[in-house]
Amino acid sequence: MAPNSLNYLLLFVLILLILSLSVGSGSFARPIAGSDYYVDATLGNDNNSGSIDQPWQSIAKVTGETFSPGDHIHFKRGETWTGDSLFIDDVGSAAAPIVFDAYGEGAEPHILNAGISVSGAAYVIIRDFEVSGHGYAGIGVQQQSHHITLTRNVLNHNVAGIWMGNDVGMNNVVFDNEIYLNNGNGVAVDTVFCTPGNETIIAANRIYSNTWHGIELSGNYHIVEQNVVYANGENPDGSDDMVGHSGIHLFSRYHENDPDLGGDYNIIRYNLLYDNRDNEPNATDGNGIQMDMWCDDNQVYNNIAYDNDGPGVIIFGGSRNLIYNNTLFDNGRHLGWRRARTQLMVADSDEVGAAMNKIYNNIGFSQDAAAYAAYIDAGARARNNIFSHNLWHNATGGNLLGLGDNGSVSLTTWNAESWAHDFSGDPQFVDAVSHDFQLRFGSPAIDAADPAYAPDDDFITASRPQGAVPDIGAYEYQYHQVSMPVITISALNSTDVRLTWEHNDHCARYEFWRDASPYFSPSGDAIQTSYDASQSWDDAGVLGDAGVNHYYIARCIHYNQALTNSNRTGEFDFALVRALN
Repeated sequence: MAPNSLNYLLLFVLILLILSLSVGSGSFARPIAGSDYYVDATLGNDNNSGSIDQPWQSIAKVTGETFSPGDHIHFKRGETWTGDSLFIDDVGSAAAPIVFDAYGEGAEPHILNAGISVSGAAYVIIRDFEVSGHGYAGIGVQQQSHHITLTRNVLNHNVAGIWMGNDVGMNNVVFDNEIYLNNGNGVAVDTVFCTPGNETIIAANRIYSNTWHGIELSGNYHIVEQNVVYANGENPDGSDDMVGHSGIHLFSRYHENDPDLGGDYNIIRYNLLYDNRDNEPNATDGNGIQMDMWCDDNQVYNNIAYDNDGPGVIIFGGSRNLIYNNTLFDNGRHLGWRRARTQLMVADSDEVGAAMNKIYNNIGFSQDAAAYAAYIDAGARARNNIFSHNLWHNATGGNLLGLGDNGSVSLTTWNAESWAHDFSGDPQFVDAVSHDFQLRFGSPAIDAADPAYAPDDDFITASRPQGAVPDIGAYEYQYHQVSMPVITISALNSTDVRLTWEHNDHCARYEFWRDASPYFSPSGDAIQTSYDASQSWDDAGVLGDAGVNHYYIARCIHYNQALTNSNRTGEFDFALVRALN
């Protein structure tokens, strides 16, 4: 199984349990009671006591107060505070965090043309704010701040949505925020070094239409999971003249005196990345996920990337990264200055080579003849990078695999390198047009992964394996037990019969066969297909000939093409009865 994947999953579950105490209702459930304070921009007064009947008015008042573990500071919904940033340096405890959030009805309390700055704080929860128009980050966290949770906030039209840096601490959580239309990065992690067991987590956020990267991560030991990251790399006016940005960008602030300044030992998983942009003539990026120069020892798995301008996943001068069980579809939409249009790329940079990376169990699907399913450049070919148990496909029959100076090559030539177990073929997605990349029954990806490099679960956290061994790609095929539909028959008139059945939610459609033999096996095309839950079908003109009897079988077809037959039923012109099962 994937290294430490179960431990990280348990850590995330623990975080969710902690958050359930804090984000599930309007008040924080805590074992240590603190004081409640209220802030109302319209009806408050800073000379008041801060009670719900006598609220404070200004952010300056809140900034000037010192809060204790368990204190809860409520800002009124529907109110706006303009020009004054909220500075938080208070220290709560694990048992009694200090909470800043909203009360009342209406929109989130809005901090306009200012931001929230967290410095030297600990065990603080900030939730349900809108922050916009700040000349820096909407929310900034720095100076040894640790155990800070940012959740359910709306951050837009700032220079950055959320920024963490300047000697910030560990164990911070960015969870379930909406981050969009910021003029820089959606989330920026600036040279932040966590340690194993003390990871900062960026999870379940919606990050879109930011001018630079959706998430830029220059740090070690972070977990980035379950985010939806799309349409980043565009100017707020919608023009595409930004260069060098991606959905998730791992970045090392390397210099010659310290070659290890971030971008290492991170986990990137369960993320959905699409429509990230960089399509100017001199474009180089617009990737789904990029490990840039000197970004090493990261794990990237169970992600889905589609319709990005650059590759779905790219390693550019990084080493010892493990890329496995990702699904990459129709990426590489523009060439620009890129070395190739492709779903997945491993390439040297001008300054450092890409070495000893392992690429296992991925699906790469191209829909453009010029776009490779996978590509490795000439330099990286010689650096012990390994591809194995990946499934590659080009729906047009065009470029499948790119091998450095050799250009487009066959699977046989590709597998003649140091790797020998990649495959080609249509992965048979349920509905790629609608971006449903689950596998259909019969997919060559089913039971085809290398189990030594497969995670314990899939993109929707369904357990692996469901079959004999895990599947290739982000989804594990689900073997649903589809119950047998029971059909009954009745005469409508002297010539027509009606078949009826009870709808099963697992059935995407019903197919019907008719034959003169009572024990026939369905073959060929069905005589009728029903795509809805109407639960009846009329077969006209089958009654009236005493010498011909008709027998029916209905078949339930699950969305993934699993199927099961109904009972047998039929009509007899000399006596209309239920047939033998």
